[in-house]
Amino acid sequence: MKNYKILMGLIGCLLLYGCATMNKNDCLTADWQAIGYEDGGRGYGLSNRFSQHRKACSKHGISAEFNNYKTGYDNGVRSYCTPERGYTLGKNNRGIPTICPADLVEGVRKGYNVGHDIYLQKQALKQELKEHNNVIDAIDDDIAVLIEEREEHEEYLHIAEHGLTDPKSTRLERVLFYTQRNEMRELIREKDNEIDELESTKQPYYDLINSLNNEIRDLDSLPMPKLRP
Repeated sequence: MKNYKILMGLIGCLLLYGCATMNKNDCLTADWQAIGYEDGGRGYGLSNRFSQHRKACSKHGISAEFNNYKTGYDNGVRSYCTPERGYTLGKNNRGIPTICPADLVEGVRKGYNVGHDIYLQKQALKQELKEHNNVIDAIDDDIAVLIEEREEHEEYLHIAEHGLTDPKSTRLERVLFYTQRNEMRELIREKDNEIDELESTKQPYYDLINSLNNEIRDLDSLPMPKLRP
């Protein structure tokens, strides 16, 4: 509950007011070049992020140093805009970053394209998983119908068995109960066989699902291959 309240407080802060990125002490002791480098290395947009810092510090009467910030940011963003970063973004179907310098864009894009191909492969595998699970669900629905029918036969079986042992039953009623008992036993055996047969048809789909999950896990753990120059 405590963590939930903290989370909701942060969300409210962001939506309603915009949380300050820096407090008074941060602003007083700020190494703006280091802050810029860190922000660039995290992939923040230059103008928007610096504006947040400037507003946070202006509340305390402290000015932000754009030139030093930008120097650090330009260096930091180069550590962010790598083929590996593009690969990670592509694997997660995130957009290609727009903050990258022109000389790094091509490398980021190459990594992104490789990663996005993996994302598309995973989506295709997940679609197969969904289809196999749908088949299993349909089989389970059929089994549920058979179980209901079997339970109904069991009820009639119990009635027949009770009638056979009831001293109030007439001779003719016992004959009928005897016939009913045998019929219900046979019908129950048939339902059991049908249920067992349907259960056995699910196993190949479980095997396929297990194989597909393994393929997805392999894709998730796949390191970025060497890119062609």
